[in-house]
Amino acid sequence: MIPLLAAVALAEPLTVQAAIDRALAANPVVQQSAIAESIAAIQLSRARLDRYGLTLGAVAGASERATVPLDGGSPYDAQAANWDVRANAVLPLYQGGAIGARIDQSAASARSQVIDRRITERDIARAVVLAYFNVQGFELQREAAQEALAVTREALSVIEARAAAGIAAQIDVNRSRVDVFQQEAQLLDLENGIFQGREELARLLHLESREVVLVEEVPELAEAPLLAIPAVDDPSLAPATSARLELAQRVEIESAAEAEVRLARSAALPQLSLTGDVGIGAVAAGGGSDELFPAPAFDADDL
Repeated sequence: MIPLLAAVALAEPLTVQAAIDRALAANPVVQQSAIAESIAAIQLSRARLDRYGLTLGAVAGASERATVPLDGGSPYDAQAANWDVRANAVLPLYQGGAIGARIDQSAASARSQVIDRRITERDIARAVVLAYFNVQGFELQREAAQEALAVTREALSVIEARAAAGIAAQIDVNRSRVDVFQQEAQLLDLENGIFQGREELARLLHLESREVVLVEEVPELAEAPLLAIPAVDDPSLAPATSARLELAQRVEIESAAEAEVRLARSAALPQLSLTGDVGIGAVAAGGGSDELFPAPAFDADDL
C-alpha cells in the first residue's frame, strides 16, 4: 500500500524546489538539528535569567503533643497548626565576569547550532540538486545515444548489404558491428546511471517508490535561489559572518571556547551578591479536655 501511495503522490512532475522541500521536511538529520537549535536557544535564555535568583517556599503542618497544666490538672491533648511562607532573592553585584562569560558561551553555542542546521540543509539540498540533474543529464544523453545507435545500425545494414553484393569488405562489416556493440554498452551504462540517480533521489526524498517524474524544463537560477539560507528570527543568533558557513561555525566555536576560559578564570575571583530574605508564618494552637493518660482498668493491688 505504501509504494502505491508514493507513486500516486509523485504522479505530478517534481520540480527541483519541491524535491528540496520534501527532502528537508522528511530528513531526520534536519529535524535533529532543528531540535538541537531549539535546545540551545532555551539554554541561552536560561543563562540570561540565571543572573538573578529567587526562591519561594511554603511550609504547612500540624502537631499533637501532651500538655501538663501547671496547676496540677489532668494532662490533655493539644493540637497546633502552623504555616510559613518564605522568599529569598539573590542579586549578584560582582561575579568576576562569570555571568557575561556564561551568556557569551551559550550565545556562541546557539549560533553554532543555527549554522550547523544551515550546513545540514545546504548539503541535503546540494545532494538533491545533484541527483535531480544527474537523472535529467543521463536522460538527455540516453536520447542522444539512442539516436546515434539507430544511425549506426542503419549504417551497419547498408554495409552488410554492400558486403553481400561484394562491394564492401568483411572488415568494414566487423567495424560497424563493433561500433554498434560499443554504443549499446554506452546506452546500458546510461540506463544504469538513470536508475542509480532515481534511486538516490528517492532515498533523499524518503520514498518507497523509485518512480520519480521530473520536469523537462530546467529552471533558471535567477528565478529561485535553490540554496538560499533562511533568515534567523532572533538577531542575537545571527552568525558573526555569513561569507562561508564553515568559517562562521569555526568563529562561533572559538568564541564559545574563549567564553569557557573566561568562565574558568572567574572561579578564582571574589564574588559579591546581595541577598534578601522575607518570611511570614503563624501558629494556631488548640486544646481538648480528653485525658491523655486514662486511669488504669485495674489496680496493682489486684495482682
